[in-house]
Amino acid sequence: SAVLFLLVMARLMGLTRTQAVLARREHALRAFGENLVAATGLGEVYAASLDALAAMVGPVAQTCLLTQTDATGERVLAAQPAGIEGSRLRVQDQTGTGGTVTVRRANGDPVPRTLPTDRWTAVPLHGTDGSQRQLLVAHRRPLPMDVAVILDSVGTQLVLAVERVGLTQVLHERRSEARFRSLVKNA
Repeated sequence: SAVLFLLVMARLMGLTRTQAVLARREHALRAFGENLVAATGLGEVYAASLDALAAMVGPVAQTCLLTQTDATGERVLAAQPAGIEGSRLRVQDQTGTGGTVTVRRANGDPVPRTLPTDRWTAVPLHGTDGSQRQLLVAHRRPLPMDVAVILDSVGTQLVLAVERVGLTQVLHERRSEARFRSLVKNA
């Protein structure tokens, strides 16, 4: 009966740890939603997304990057930890299916501020504006399935928030132009 008691206690401890991880993720997801709603600019959206990603994924992720492809390659829009924003990167898909990629600086050097790892996971972000962005996450071990789902979820929310900010800016510009025309007309 003592062995059975120890097995039950070990199982309860495992369940307690799992519950703590889920509670941390739920709290981070709630904060992420609040930050996205409050964000008025792209910088705030990017920062909220990477902060939430780091909080939800936890110590599995060493570095999180948000990049955008332009004529000269991948440019880092936001980074967690901060410090390499604006850098140019060369991202190579190893499998041809997305997912695992190799990330280097444009000159071939490793990306700074990461522990020695060549494991990167890419999550493509497809928006209606035609831009090519992706989340890149550095990690030492293979990502568990639940973390891959979190990456996809954060990516989807990020795309929606970026599009919302863009539409809000267009609406604000149109209102400003209409006000200006009204002032000129009534002057």
